[in-house]
Amino acid sequence: VRLATPAQSAHYADGFHFRPLGNPAPLFTNPEREADDLGPTEEAHVAGPVRPVAFFERPEAFYGAHSDASLAVFRRTPDGPVLLPDPICKDLSDWAPPPAGRVAVDVRLGRIAFAPGEAPGEGVAATYHYGFSADLGGGPYERRGSVEAAFADDFYALVAQVRPRAMPTGAVWFGTLGAALDAASAALGAGSDGTRAVVTILDNGTYDLADPSVALGAGDHLVIQATSGVRPTVRIQTGAGASAELAVTGGAESSLTLGGLLISGGVRIEAASVARLEIRHCTLVPGLALNETGRPVAPERPGLRAEGDASGLRVHIARSIVGPIRIPETADGLTIRDSIVDAPELPDGTRALAISGAADAPGPALTLERGTVVGGVRVREITRATDGLFLHRVEARRRQAGCVRFSYLGDPASVTPRRFRCQPDLALEARRQETGAALSPRDERAVRDHVRPVFTSLRYGRPGYAQLRADTDAAVREGAESGAEMGAFEHLKQPQREANLRLALDEYAPHGLRVGIIPVT
Repeated sequence: VRLATPAQSAHYADGFHFRPLGNPAPLFTNPEREADDLGPTEEAHVAGPVRPVAFFERPEAFYGAHSDASLAVFRRTPDGPVLLPDPICKDLSDWAPPPAGRVAVDVRLGRIAFAPGEAPGEGVAATYHYGFSADLGGGPYERRGSVEAAFADDFYALVAQVRPRAMPTGAVWFGTLGAALDAASAALGAGSDGTRAVVTILDNGTYDLADPSVALGAGDHLVIQATSGVRPTVRIQTGAGASAELAVTGGAESSLTLGGLLISGGVRIEAASVARLEIRHCTLVPGLALNETGRPVAPERPGLRAEGDASGLRVHIARSIVGPIRIPETADGLTIRDSIVDAPELPDGTRALAISGAADAPGPALTLERGTVVGGVRVREITRATDGLFLHRVEARRRQAGCVRFSYLGDPASVTPRRFRCQPDLALEARRQETGAALSPRDERAVRDHVRPVFTSLRYGRPGYAQLRADTDAAVREGAESGAEMGAFEHLKQPQREANLRLALDEYAPHGLRVGIIPVT
């Protein structure tokens, strides 16, 4: 993430977090190397967390403004960012200030600190690398195929903190997202039915929206997206700074598309006439926002909800991370692909429903392909669920239609349509055939405890979030229809990649040499 806007600490005025959400997270090395660098591979060239000792001993191996640098801290100036030299490695868990004239970096927590009163008044920018399992959610990865182009009749706005040197024909530049959305709303209101507006963010900046709303006319289509290779942060807040929602109203057959964004806050569909909401390559932070300990600030609040009967509304979520979803069952449908739906843990240790209607009523017909759902599901029906991980109770009011295939259902009390090759059903049936008798409650618990997903972490913001650990039983790690893992990371084909690597190692390793695979993370 290059030239992002660090979040200022609430506990130390001259302290900042590399992550724009203000949560602690380790910094990672940049694995890329210069093409003409033929020297031996060192720690600074491997994609893993930056160790404090390594950064302390050789900060120049990780820090700098060049393209191979893993991290950097800049002072903003009217002429562009200026690199702050000579960083020191320091434990900033208690925000102990560095010596005067120096900038301190905590690579373990992802924090920056200046001496009291020495934080640059013009602002701070930071370049850093973070770890995650896949190109999923809002991220600075390649996704040109999903970025929508603007056509001649469209309203076309470009958003960036610095005006682009070259402007496409017909495009208008805005320095803030709020100004671009106001202009897009005016263009949609002034145009005829079926007007299209495209708002594209070009950098990794943080853009604040205060109590925003979007009004769409009949047939209007609004796209709010980030260009490929960047990950801007959109903070939706009230005037007092609390997390809020983007309110969307619309006319018949209107639609909204969100793409490539990291959104702190939620989205609320207010009018039943909005026909389509599409969220792709986005993160709607579970719990709306994170505090400085990394915990969600509002774990009980949904990340996406629709009010009223929502008749005609169709919601499509792809390659995204979202918080709880509340959509009435009268909506046309909810489709989730290659995504994580997370209802964060509440203070009492329980979790709210991940997918439902308002007030825990059933939600709409659900289609899920390769998804991980943390929290319960209560819907009118499950049209189809394939390669899913359902960690809590699933309730489909209508069971005569639809199916659940190659999925894991963690709660034995789940009520679903017909199942095909699901776990732990298959494991329980295999155990029954092996013993030749019905299983005792103790034996059934033992099978369920063995055949279950084990995660590196289930807290959003951590590098191993929603990642299956290597000691997860093969029934889950290889239980998808493709033979890969169930859940949102099925597309990584991890078992196949590991098998291919082992074959290559066996073929090329010298005779008598025993080879093992040790993951860096």
